[in-house]
Amino acid sequence: MSNNGMPLPTKKAGKFTVLRTGKDVTLCSDAPKMRDALSILLDRNERFICVDLSHAAIVDSNVLGIIVEYHARLNRRGGEMVIMNPKSLVLETFVRTQLNKVLRFVENESQL
Repeated sequence: MSNNGMPLPTKKAGKFTVLRTGKDVTLCSDAPKMRDALSILLDRNERFICVDLSHAAIVDSNVLGIIVEYHARLNRRGGEMVIMNPKSLVLETFVRTQLNKVLRFVENESQL
């Protein structure tokens, strides 16, 4: 993973840019970094973004809002946001909010 001036580590996987979050993705932790990183990626005209939540133990409503916002922005540009390998508690949050019906989930980069 490379930073290249990014608030969170990124790397390329085919046409996708993979953005790796930290352990705590909440308003008080990685959420602001995630928003900044997504904004930078869109400014760089990236259209296919994978958010790697494999290290995240928790996400809060702020993060869900960021994901929904950038999912919509990418869709308008003909792109896609994918969520990769969330832990069971994090996945449960997506299921409870029914975002699992809106977003595509993958287990690893080979499924992108």
